[in-house]
Amino acid sequence: GALLGGGAKRISFIRNIFAHNADSNPFITTGARVELVNNLIYGWGGQSKASIINVTDSEQLNNDMELDLIGNIFKPSPESMLDLPIVFARPMSRRARLYLADNVVFLSPTSRDQKFLEDQWQLVGVWGDENRSIVPLLSTELSGAIPSEQVLDLVLKSAGSRPARRSRIDLELIKELTLGTGFIKDCVENCSKPTLGWPTYEENRQQFVIPSDSAQVDPQTGNTKLEILLSDMAKMVE
Repeated sequence: GALLGGGAKRISFIRNIFAHNADSNPFITTGARVELVNNLIYGWGGQSKASIINVTDSEQLNNDMELDLIGNIFKPSPESMLDLPIVFARPMSRRARLYLADNVVFLSPTSRDQKFLEDQWQLVGVWGDENRSIVPLLSTELSGAIPSEQVLDLVLKSAGSRPARRSRIDLELIKELTLGTGFIKDCVENCSKPTLGWPTYEENRQQFVIPSDSAQVDPQTGNTKLEILLSDMAKMVE
């Protein structure tokens, strides 16, 4: 999972996959300012009530904390406990502020049937009126939020550093997410719940020649020739 300390400011998780984490999906301490937009959280596990998103003010510092939770998908694996709150806090700082919108919880690993929510704040375990924001705290149009019904298919297709050239381990994870299978791994090998072993990566080399007119600006895009070239290279693996 991800652990964000109190000094973490302006942190964005957009269109990522959190998969097979016992907890910390993510863990956000007081003092942090974070947005989670259009992510897929799959297969949370463990018996802890803090196994999904934990915003507990465990040291009771009562610091500021801001969290936008927008358009995320929470899909259980066979290991996941469905009766847990999505956002856990015991206690939550009185100065914490949360904004929730368009988040969806699937009812089973193999179905897209959704948990009925009269109010998004049903996802939060313990909170007070002072914690509730009716407007986004951090997110803007630059966050690129899309409707939650589009998130699952898009994230499965595009998440990761090289979605067009995924490793065998990444491919296996995507398969588990798609079929609603898999489990939290305990080791690389020689245990009851191992991974598929250490990945083997090919060594790839490509000669890169900087264009002589690399600083020239393209009038249509406003980007330099070098920026356009690097963007085209990135699209080959995205």
